[in-house]
Amino acid sequence: MNRQRQEVEEKVFTEVISSGAVVAPKRGRKGRKSVGCKGVANQEIVNTLRAIDIFTDNITFTNANGTISINVGPIGTSNINQGTYSIAIGSNAGLSNQGSYAVAIGTNTGMFSQGEKSFAIGTDAGQCNQGIECINIGYQAGRVNTIVPPIQKSISIGDQAGESNQNNFSIAIGDTAGQINQGSQSIAIGKVAGNFLQSSQSVALGSSCGANFQGYRSIAVGNFSGHLNQKSNCVALGPYAADENQQPFQVTIGAFAGRNAGTGSIAIGGLASPSGQGMNAIAIGFNAARSNQSSGSIALGFGQSISFQGQKCVRIGAVIGATFQYQTSNCVAIGSNSGFYTQLQNTICLGAKLQTLTQNSCYIKNIRKVFGAPSPGVLSYNTTTGEVFQDTGKTFVIDHPSKNDKNLVYACVESNEVGVFYKGKGEIVSNKMYDKTEIFIPEYIKPICRDFMIFITPCHSNSKLIASRCINNEKFKIIGNPCKFDYIIYAKRLSNFESVLQKDSCKIMGGGPYTFYNAL
Repeated sequence: MNRQRQEVEEKVFTEVISSGAVVAPKRGRKGRKSVGCKGVANQEIVNTLRAIDIFTDNITFTNANGTISINVGPIGTSNINQGTYSIAIGSNAGLSNQGSYAVAIGTNTGMFSQGEKSFAIGTDAGQCNQGIECINIGYQAGRVNTIVPPIQKSISIGDQAGESNQNNFSIAIGDTAGQINQGSQSIAIGKVAGNFLQSSQSVALGSSCGANFQGYRSIAVGNFSGHLNQKSNCVALGPYAADENQQPFQVTIGAFAGRNAGTGSIAIGGLASPSGQGMNAIAIGFNAARSNQSSGSIALGFGQSISFQGQKCVRIGAVIGATFQYQTSNCVAIGSNSGFYTQLQNTICLGAKLQTLTQNSCYIKNIRKVFGAPSPGVLSYNTTTGEVFQDTGKTFVIDHPSKNDKNLVYACVESNEVGVFYKGKGEIVSNKMYDKTEIFIPEYIKPICRDFMIFITPCHSNSKLIASRCINNEKFKIIGNPCKFDYIIYAKRLSNFESVLQKDSCKIMGGGPYTFYNAL
């Protein structure tokens, strides 16, 4: 029987298309629709259909223009207002108001108000209000649409793809892709991609990517990328990239990177900032800013340890071996493991494996030494090459005050004590040949110094002056000819400073050209 039906159907289409005949439905015996015809040849076809009790319910060929509508379904099913050149095959397919040039194949497919030039294949596909020039293929693909006016040119392929209210010019390919309220001009390809409330002009490529609340003009590529709450104008590329709460204008590239990423932030590299990235922060490199990167911070380089980065910090270089890295705030660390363990607030570390000791400080390592002078010491700047180097002579350079083509090079004074000096002027006023005056030690010096001494320089060559020892740690007496004079008072700071130490009794501290010691 099936073979016979197939032969009859092929004969019907061949004869009708070639002859231009008109065949109209007529009421036949027992209330069934029969088939009318124009021409003897076509009458033979109709008689054959009746003889085999063909399942075809309605075949309509109208006028000489070749207008053809085909409805194939169980006997007794009747399509209402089926458009010209449309095809409906299956129970209730194209049941009511099927548009012209539309195709509906499958049970309940294109059932109500299928749009013109639309295509629906699969049970319940395009069932209600399928838009104009739309394509829905798969179980319940593009099933229902309540958008007014009717949508245009959307595509859904896969079970329940674009099932409810798929919007204009959007594409959903894959089971449940773009299933509920897919926005206009958006694309969802992959199982569950863009599944729920995918916004307009967004793209989701990969299984479960952009699955829930994908924002306007956002892009998610890779399984589970931008999976939950991807906001507007975001980019997430890679498996599980920015899989939760990606904020507006954020960019994440790399597997498992940029989770809970803040507005305007960037995470590039596998596991880059995988757990909490603040606003306008940047993390580039595998495992960079591994945990809790704060707002406005930058981390560039491979990371191996747990790393917390405070606000407005910069870290450039790999973090290797150390189990914990913590930058407080307003810090800069450049170099492998620079600022390791805990970098204190407002500090700068330039060089590998530098550790901060105080806030508001700068640490620099690996500066070239210039040998030849007896004393290591200060940093110098080469104005020609731009190099900063360690000058072993403790010199520094300033501009010459009167000759533009010259520099002045000064050297530092060395001492075996913590010295203090205080300069001043005095005068012996008297009519006598010899008299005296007193020089008092300033009050603010006495509590912090000891071992006071004074040096006097008369302002006249023929004057003779003598100074006493320090009296009661508060003054000096000056005896001599009446005259003006200059003086310098020297003293030692009250401290435990020692100039010569055993190496095994002290610990050298500091990381730059200036070092100091702590007693063990």
